[in-house]
Amino acid sequence: MAKPQGKLAAFTAELRRRRVFRAAAVYAGVVLVLIHIIDGAVGYLRIPEWMGTTVIIPVLLGFPIAIGLAWPLISPKRVLCAPDATLRVDREQGIGP
Repeated sequence: MAKPQGKLAAFTAELRRRRVFRAAAVYAGVVLVLIHIIDGAVGYLRIPEWMGTTVIIPVLLGFPIAIGLAWPLISPKRVLCAPDATLRVDREQGIGP
């Protein structure tokens, strides 16, 4: 017999289904690499110290926006494209116009 899920468990399952956790992990990984690059480049390229802050703050503020956009845009059953878009597949040459 199936156990009824709580609201939090159902919400977490929906986040997993829509791959929001994956989007968060990719965003966090890219941000981590960007921070390490900035940290190394500040001393080597004689970039002012405040430049790191001006890059890190917008990136951190963009995280909730990226997660908010990941909810509707990244879905296993939904592909966003133009309604009149056509795709022709040529078996010999691959995907073409």
